[in-house]
Amino acid sequence: MHKPKLKTPPKPLFAYLDLDSVLFKAAQAGQKIRYKAVDQRGKVVAEFGSAHEYKNWKESIEFLGGDFEFGFTGDVDSLTREVEYKIGNVEDCYKAFDHIVNDWVEASGCEDWVGYVSKATGQKNFRYSVATLKGYKSSASRDAVKPHYLEDVRKYANQNPKIKTARGSVEVDDVTCALAQKKGWRGCVLSVDKDASGCQNTHIFNPDVMDEPVFSSNKIVGRLWQNEKGKVVGLGTLFWLFQCVYGDSVDSIPGCKGVGEKGAYNLLKEFDGVDVKYLPEVVDVVCEAFKSSYGDEYEYEHCTTGEIVTASWKDLAMEMSRLVYMKKNQNDDCFWLDLIEKSYEEFK
Repeated sequence: MHKPKLKTPPKPLFAYLDLDSVLFKAAQAGQKIRYKAVDQRGKVVAEFGSAHEYKNWKESIEFLGGDFEFGFTGDVDSLTREVEYKIGNVEDCYKAFDHIVNDWVEASGCEDWVGYVSKATGQKNFRYSVATLKGYKSSASRDAVKPHYLEDVRKYANQNPKIKTARGSVEVDDVTCALAQKKGWRGCVLSVDKDASGCQNTHIFNPDVMDEPVFSSNKIVGRLWQNEKGKVVGLGTLFWLFQCVYGDSVDSIPGCKGVGEKGAYNLLKEFDGVDVKYLPEVVDVVCEAFKSSYGDEYEYEHCTTGEIVTASWKDLAMEMSRLVYMKKNQNDDCFWLDLIEKSYEEFK
């Protein structure tokens, strides 16, 4: 398959910032959280600064057969985790917010910027009604307690004339991705959300994992590779389709049943960097994966209504596509749905 040589465009000029994650992170600066392991007598046997540290401690005990950090000798499964919050000064949150935004813009190299925040935490959007197999964003990882000053930081952000509120049935990442793609090479979407990597014909900058903006060309189906840690990363439509197959545990998008990250990568890696004319072939591979996973009649309980639903692999491929697709406007629908329809007619 042909892999065209791509020209590197000039650096981006205008940045579109997805600031929802920044609100959350900045709000955490106004509180200190301690995670405590408490035994059955109510005694604190260990204490940590994050849930991740607490989890690693428990796993190390199970792996090593003992606690070599705090000297706990009892049954680790008998412990209860308690969370203690110490609320600080909201001004610390405001300073943290401004610091992060300034760092992002400076690192992007853009001349100007605009940021977007959601109207409120947990605001519903069109994806909640699309999801039938599993509730959208129903993952247990999203059950964490929101920072005490989250809404205070949101109000503070809204005072900045460069920061706007995303309204309607779309999410902040839909808005920032759409505006950046409309701007072409001059635009850049700044986000720590991997969904932004699906953009095409614009620059993408994830400040957590990138040193500078990367251009995602629309002359190829996209990019897909494994980083030094073995994690699958990518750009453009190919990465979106990878998400359709693999799913997204954070947003509770199941993808293809029985196909993990490695399996989804192996299915699609041959299309890394190939000419965009091969997109129908990529979609065929995705459809074959859904057909193999769900068959022509798949019965399940609707995640919202509880009714028993019988759906075809095409129905579920359409559902996953809509869930991972970033809308370019309010009326936009996933542009590869027609390709799925064609594959369905061929596979029948």
